[in-house]
Amino acid sequence: DNELADNTLLWFCSDNGPNLKGEEESGPGSRGPYRGHKGQLHEGGIRVPGLLEWPSGISTPRVVDDPVVTSDFFPTFVELAGAETPDRPYDGVSLVPLLAGEESVEDRTICFATKGWFAIQNAKYKLVRQKGKESPFELYDMENDPYETSDIVDEYPAIAADLHAELDAW
Repeated sequence: DNELADNTLLWFCSDNGPNLKGEEESGPGSRGPYRGHKGQLHEGGIRVPGLLEWPSGISTPRVVDDPVVTSDFFPTFVELAGAETPDRPYDGVSLVPLLAGEESVEDRTICFATKGWFAIQNAKYKLVRQKGKESPFELYDMENDPYETSDIVDEYPAIAADLHAELDAW
């Protein structure tokens, strides 16, 4: 049925990062120009492609650069269904404005934690700590250094402290 196909939203995304199995440059998969791989919270370990098709909802193809996470799916689907999100804490924001063609979603931070890694990212900065409690945090300017090549934590300790406090609260 063509009406059913037109009204079906298909959302695909890859799993996080290639599993390079310790072969940083020659392992299977590609992280492109980004640093890190599966199991890490640098961009090469968490940035993945996503594709959304919804003929009746999105008529013009476009590329969106806003960072989104799979926890955004739930509030997005709830809003599209015309329901209200439960009155409890949950990660993610509705991406309906982005799907409707607005330039970006609300100003937000995204937090990550996995196997001893912690990260928090807002529109401009990303704070990352690698495995091990003795590891220091690293701070990156994601607008000007999306490949995370220059740790600027020593130059901006107040920004790092604010992000660290927000990550702890999360």
